[in-house]
Amino acid sequence: MKNLKETDKTISQGIIDGSRQAYADFSERFSGLIYNECMKYCTESEDTEELLNEVLIHLVIKMGRFNPEKGSLVTWILAVTKNFLRDYYRKKSTEAELVLLEEFYLDFYPAKQEKYNLEQEESGNSTADNRLQDALSVLSERDRNILQYRAEGFSYKTISEFLHIKAKTAKMAYSRAVKKVRVMYYKAESLSADKII
Repeated sequence: MKNLKETDKTISQGIIDGSRQAYADFSERFSGLIYNECMKYCTESEDTEELLNEVLIHLVIKMGRFNPEKGSLVTWILAVTKNFLRDYYRKKSTEAELVLLEEFYLDFYPAKQEKYNLEQEESGNSTADNRLQDALSVLSERDRNILQYRAEGFSYKTISEFLHIKAKTAKMAYSRAVKKVRVMYYKAESLSADKII
């Protein structure tokens, strides 16, 4: 245990000092572990290797915060990696919101898809999008995150890891959130039905 602690100190201090050998040792020892974590968070369309490199860079930048007296390097790396990955996907919320708008609109009005696209091209905006944004705003931050992650293709198991809840809870919350959004959306629609039909 003492040897491992000393090794952790040597690697972390070497990285702080800018040692190439320390980084090589660090990368060789932990890349597989970090890669596996990235695999849990990545969607099929994403480049896991690219995400791995981003995490490694982040860890190098944060290495000065590692305290070998409080725990092992591997424990610290796992915690920092998971936090980075959660933040990384939260920062994609704007893109996810656009995906949500499209997915929900298709769900509400699949027969009006062509007309909707035509109106979008002509006007450059959408009243439907505004109503949907208003409907989404009634949700809690957690439920909005669940909708966004589902729109991006994440499984309930992965979402449960993101948000520290059970997969069953994520699934039930998603179902309730969708129903709530639909109710709010249709309520807003009824106030301006003449503009939709």
